[in-house]
Amino acid sequence: VQPDWVDGTDIRNMKLKLEKRYRELAEYYAGKINGWEVINELFCAWDPWIKNSFFVSDEVLDWNFKLAEKYFPCNELIVNEATQIWELGHFAYARSGYYQMIKHGIERGLRIDAVGMQYHIFNETETEKYNTRDKYNPKVLFDVLDTYEKLGKPIQITEVTIPAYTDSA
Repeated sequence: VQPDWVDGTDIRNMKLKLEKRYRELAEYYAGKINGWEVINELFCAWDPWIKNSFFVSDEVLDWNFKLAEKYFPCNELIVNEATQIWELGHFAYARSGYYQMIKHGIERGLRIDAVGMQYHIFNETETEKYNTRDKYNPKVLFDVLDTYEKLGKPIQITEVTIPAYTDSA
């Protein structure tokens, strides 16, 4: 979510505040951590609550990766996305939106060092079988991983949630 201290209506002012935040974070963390997740769930920016077009353009990816390279030059720079990348409704091999976003970013010269993928299963017991057909299917899992491997970047499974149901009776 966009923090309250960032006014999303004035892009120039927002960028100044965000760059200041990058600088502060880099001063404290750059030498303490190996990897920096530059973008997390950019596709969520397409939700209607977003206030400006900066978040729904290539500019947000480019701007953030260029800043990350400036302030975290020795850290691994990571892009990350949510669970829908494993679902056949969203996964279209090399035509998948997330794949295309990364590929085009690399082609524009962005230093994307690793590809992050979240794997969350949030379903009720009654709907799990239907809602997880793709996510529990080994062929789909390998197809997704084999596709993203073609980008030539390490793949990181960054977040995992698998349900543990209990008998409520």
